[in-house]
Amino acid sequence: MWRFAMDKFTEHMAQQDHYIAQTYLKHFADTDGRLHTYQKPNGKYFSAWPGDVCREWDDDLNPDIPDRPELLGDFRKMFEPHWNAVVEELKERRMAKDRKMVVSLCYAHMMICVPTWRRLLARFWEQTKAIELRFRNTTYKERGIKDEQLEKGIALIENGAIRLEAEPNSVKAWLTINLVKFACQAYHADWKIVENNGDIPFFTSDNPVAVQYGATPAEPTTKFMPITPKLGLLMITDPRKEHGRIIHKPHEEIERLLKEEPSGSIQSVVPLPQTVKNLNRLVAKCAESLVFSSRKEDGGARLFKKYGKYRIESDFPVQRQPDGSLIAGIIMRVRPRTD
Repeated sequence: MWRFAMDKFTEHMAQQDHYIAQTYLKHFADTDGRLHTYQKPNGKYFSAWPGDVCREWDDDLNPDIPDRPELLGDFRKMFEPHWNAVVEELKERRMAKDRKMVVSLCYAHMMICVPTWRRLLARFWEQTKAIELRFRNTTYKERGIKDEQLEKGIALIENGAIRLEAEPNSVKAWLTINLVKFACQAYHADWKIVENNGDIPFFTSDNPVAVQYGATPAEPTTKFMPITPKLGLLMITDPRKEHGRIIHKPHEEIERLLKEEPSGSIQSVVPLPQTVKNLNRLVAKCAESLVFSSRKEDGGARLFKKYGKYRIESDFPVQRQPDGSLIAGIIMRVRPRTD
């Protein structure tokens, strides 16, 4: 996974790709086609065209997937051209099985191929590698093994002189290769299509899948992806019910999924106004840098500034066992950032 050698990359014309598709963002634009945008952490407001935000150079290509560097671009082509048709079907309260797959592919992409999850996975690698090096140093000392280079390296890490950094393309490669896993999870999950008939529109962000974690890793997780200002997808995933719903093979398994009936149910719900506010608050908290609305919100800047320092963060508890082994874990939370 963590390969740092760069293969010779095919010559191509550089282009700007969108990690949040314009076809998705356009549904949150006003009648003039512009997004009402709020910047975190200060809540500063500006308007923008969908093509001007959430973009990166050559994001569709990745040299760290040597046998298929265009894999992410190919994946995006599987749902982006069909997105407008799916939205129209959802508005009419109908959706064929293959359309559920389109939404699942979009969800998987929005769930992990965004800066938030690249940051989280990079930090996971960095923290795991640091824990591993500290543990090795400790066990060496306990066994009387002298490794001066390792000791010096640990000291430099501890005092901040050096920092372990994951290679960005390797992070993106791992996320891209695992897209089908998350699409499968969504495809077989129980869905609630939230029909927002109130005056307050749903927001979206540069991290469109907002997550509310349970108090413990074993408890259900709530995931909400706005689809339009009037529609959203709500899923509650329970780790105890996930067995058999996730596959671990790569891109080709989409063909297998298309032959399967989704095991989860789909129902429509109409939320109370307070529920819409709560979901918007969660979207604002989980956003990485930008929150988008279809209109300039009264008090919007105040709301986004209030939750401007919130985002999805990770903690890494470590516990030494009586037998000398080490247990390290990861806990995800939506909380104020500390950097």
